[in-house]
Formats: sequence, C-alpha cells, structure tokens
Amino acid sequence: EELKQVMDGELSWTFVDCGCGQGTMLQPMRNATVDGRRLFQRVVGVELDPATHREAVAAHNDPAIEVVCGDMFPFVDKLCAGDDILGGCAVFYIYEPLWMANLPAEEMRRLYGGLLDAVARHPGSVIAYCSADAYREIGASLLEEKGLVLRRAVKVAQNGAFNKLRGVYNPLEFWQVPRISTPPTSESL
Repeated sequence: EELKQVMDGELSWTFVDCGCGQGTMLQPMRNATVDGRRLFQRVVGVELDPATHREAVAAHNDPAIEVVCGDMFPFVDKLCAGDDILGGCAVFYIYEPLWMANLPAEEMRRLYGGLLDAVARHPGSVIAYCSADAYREIGASLLEEKGLVLRRAVKVAQNGAFNKLRGVYNPLEFWQVPRISTPPTSESL
C-alpha cells in the first residue's frame, strides 16, 4: 500500500527483489493492483544461492515472474545500462542481503554505491529499503549522495506475524530518483 504512494504516473513498472531468497514476495507483488490495474507488469527475483534459487523457481509458475540466479550487483548494473528499464521504471527492493557476508563497511559502501549509481540513471525509479532492526547496510547519507530522495518511511513487521506478536517493526524507506523537469522554452510559453 505504501509503495503505491511513491509510484507516480508511470504506466510500466518492474519490481526487482534483490536477494529474493525463496521468492515469497514475488507473487504478492505480481498480484498487487491499483484501480484494477496491475501495479507491476514484470516481477524479477535475484538470488545468489543456487539451492535457494531453485526453491524460488519451483514456487512460481507465472510467466510474468522471473527468478534469476546470480549476484544482484552486476544484475542491477546490466538492467540499468540502457536508456530505460524494461520499458519503464523499476522498484528495487533491498532487505539486508549482505548481513551474513561479513564484508567491511568500505566494501559494502562500494558495492551499494555502484548499485545506486546504476539506478540513479533512471528518473522515477525507486529503492525500497528495509533495514533489519538497528542494523543498516545502506546509510541514508549514501542514498542522498547518489541523488535519491526519501519519499516515504514506515514501520513494517518484516517477518510477518512473528514480529507483530513481539512488537518488532523494521524501517521501510522509499527512496526515489527525482524526475527531471524540463524548464519551459520561449517557444513553449
């Protein structure tokens, strides 16, 4: 519901779950609608672990859902390399996929900085970032440095009913690449 508030006017959206695990978010994102129209024309999950990737593939038979086995960083870079992202904009969902990798902070900043640079080439696109409790892989300062703007922030029970029962809620932030507005010319006035 919160995501709908950020997706402004673009008709063709793709949802990309970076580090999708078993793909539990893919079908709900494909089924999401606004005014009777699908919110996402295409849904992609990217999972590095081959066994978990196979589980995600087995869980989905919708042709509009694609599950890719690979590293999310080069995947996003390649996806964002052209003039548009699959004919429109994309929402890139990130929920701390590197938390067990034990990477130094500088390496995570380099990796996420490259991902954000790629996404920042596409005005309107969104990073939906959910951090785990007090732990945060992507600092707000890096998102701002790369030109993204915080549009909304809410608290969610990321792990569903279990977290609701415990009263544990995670921050979910929607950072958007600003749309470029063209100043009026003398001919258009």
